[in-house]
Amino acid sequence: MNEPASRFDLRPRAALSTIAVAAFVTIFASDLREARAERGERAERIERLEDADGEAAFERRGYEVELGAQTGYLTAPSTDGLNTFGLGFGGRLGVAFSGVYLGASVMSYLGNAQGTLSESSLLAGLELGYGFRIRNVGSGKITIRPQLGVGYAGLSRTDKSVDVVSTASSSSGGGGKTTTVGNVYVEPRLVLTYTNGGYFLGVSAGAIVVPGLTYDANGSVTWTSYGARGEVGLRF
Repeated sequence: MNEPASRFDLRPRAALSTIAVAAFVTIFASDLREARAERGERAERIERLEDADGEAAFERRGYEVELGAQTGYLTAPSTDGLNTFGLGFGGRLGVAFSGVYLGASVMSYLGNAQGTLSESSLLAGLELGYGFRIRNVGSGKITIRPQLGVGYAGLSRTDKSVDVVSTASSSSGGGGKTTTVGNVYVEPRLVLTYTNGGYFLGVSAGAIVVPGLTYDANGSVTWTSYGARGEVGLRF
């Protein structure tokens, strides 16, 4: 007796189904690999375009470290003809994150001389501020940052003939007698900074207040000076 024809049709159909499923899986896998590769290339292009503006890498990371050199000038804090501050040089190191800036600063002011007297000063302290981006310029940005500095001011006076400071440490030598006083200082400043990639440029203006300085019979005095700074540095 002959077997039904349908029994002989199952194997070809199963083979065709298997081939069709394999072809579909192969095509799907190939399309998936191509889509992934395309997305990867597109992401790399976007990242390169973002990095071209100099700021995207820092914004993605969420923080930046700044190391800068500074120069500035402070007006005379008293009316005796001497300027304990004058032209100064120094530097700062800080970190900025989410707009907040926290750093440390050191400035050495050359002072000036008058007759047998000469003065100079050294300031070291901490700074805290908050920056606001005000506009983009080219591939960089301009930020304005109000900040407050607090630290220690050491003020030195060299007198070849008279000791003019009472409550202070002093030393004498062949160049005359050097007397040093010091106290805490407070320094509010407004900083304008241009950043682009790995560097920054900045200018600032502000005031410095040094209270509780004791001189001879004049009693305790408070010194107030005004000035400006320029800075240039690197970002990491």
